[in-house]
Amino acid sequence: MNAKTAVILGLKVIALSIILSFCFTVASIASGISALPAGAEPPTVDAGTASLALLVASLLETTVLSYVILRSRWAGWKLVGAVFLAFYGLSTVLAQIESAVFLPRQLPPGMIPRLFVMGAIVA
Repeated sequence: MNAKTAVILGLKVIALSIILSFCFTVASIASGISALPAGAEPPTVDAGTASLALLVASLLETTVLSYVILRSRWAGWKLVGAVFLAFYGLSTVLAQIESAVFLPRQLPPGMIPRLFVMGAIVA
């Protein structure tokens, strides 16, 4: 891989990371995760730190997926389906199974299904 190709690939990964961060934001709104329950106070969170953490996580996820996609022998819808299943399964299903088993009483009613919907929207 020459330097020009590496720079272009790096710029594509950065652009896709920004798009993925945006998808997380849109999915949290569309699935209802961002809505607070009645009477609940919003948590005090540093918006800059949260945004940076989301961008770093998106960059890591995009880098790993890009590596897998570029080295795949598959193409077209077969590759799209495989990446969707891998991304959704690893980022959502595995994490939310733990929530469903260990935290059902600590989470607000209806939160776990919304988390699964949010993950599907992002994937």
